[in-house]
Amino acid sequence: MVNIKEILDLSDAEKLLLLEKIWDSMDHDQIVLTKEQENELDLRLAKLEKGDTKTYTWQEVKDKLRKKDA
Repeated sequence: MVNIKEILDLSDAEKLLLLEKIWDSMDHDQIVLTKEQENELDLRLAKLEKGDTKTYTWQEVKDKLRKKDA
């Protein structure tokens, strides 16, 4: 088992990669959203469809975090 201290000592980029691996390992059909979460997602989707928000690729996000840690 991994020690929490080891996780907290990781760089932001390493933590992000760890989160990605954990997320990918989950059964997404078992995730239940609250009404507030559904509302927030609906709001964000509406903004995206109207062109009222900036989007980033996953690679852009990871690159930015890696630069921050360098």
